[in-house]
Amino acid sequence: MRTSHLSFEKLLEGISGNLFQELPPSFKEVDIYFQPLVDLEKNEIFGYEALARPLSGEPILVLIQRAIQENFLGLFDLYLRLKAIYRAYELEIFPEKYLFLNVTPNCLLKKRPSGITLNLLKALNLPRERIVLEIGESYLPEDYGKFYETLHYFKKQGFKIAVDDFGVGCISYKVLWEFPPDYVKIDRFFVQQNQNPFFEKVIYHFIELAKDLKIELIVEGVEREEEVLFFLDLGINLMQGFFFGKPLLIPHREEKKLRGFKSSYEVHLINPLWAF
Repeated sequence: MRTSHLSFEKLLEGISGNLFQELPPSFKEVDIYFQPLVDLEKNEIFGYEALARPLSGEPILVLIQRAIQENFLGLFDLYLRLKAIYRAYELEIFPEKYLFLNVTPNCLLKKRPSGITLNLLKALNLPRERIVLEIGESYLPEDYGKFYETLHYFKKQGFKIAVDDFGVGCISYKVLWEFPPDYVKIDRFFVQQNQNPFFEKVIYHFIELAKDLKIELIVEGVEREEEVLFFLDLGINLMQGFFFGKPLLIPHREEKKLRGFKSSYEVHLINPLWAF
């Protein structure tokens, strides 16, 4: 594990001044867990999603709702993003792998000093090109014009963009058409419906849409071997879920290889890639 001369809080103070002093201490008492995303074509982990977990044991959604009520969700969102980057740096999983960071759309629009994320990356000598901002679909942007302007800003700075929970949220096709992201994560709902002929057609539609827009698809929430085989059969190689590894404070790094396959219809899996 990499060590730093400065603690996270000291480093944060150096790059942002007093910005986070208004954030209540209870909102800073969170751990960051990491869940692997895998590339089954290359048989390797290609990234990790950072997930915040309160030390109190309460769901993170409880803190998010409190932050909304007390009108500092944007500040809380930014704090979690910075802490995830710092923790991934300490564990040396970033910049070796892509780091996926959850961001609420409206949080990108809040007026606050810009460039803090970039300042942290510069302080730690980390590349922005391996950061993926994962836009959740739980909330509609308050202002689509400013939302796209902000996404263009981050893209221009070198960050990558992903749309999370695709197909069950608010953003979906409007964002894909007006601002094609780098990645789209297919929601677990469609994974669970993989034996349903109607939803299988929907997944084929996602695949064709992604090809047209040059977007990479990631299937999330994969838990069983038959789900892995189903999506491999469709030509989707990027996946995430408990089958490959649960979110952990110190994630597994060992990559156990997959058996080769003769064709897209003859896939033979040995074991889950990571034991847990």
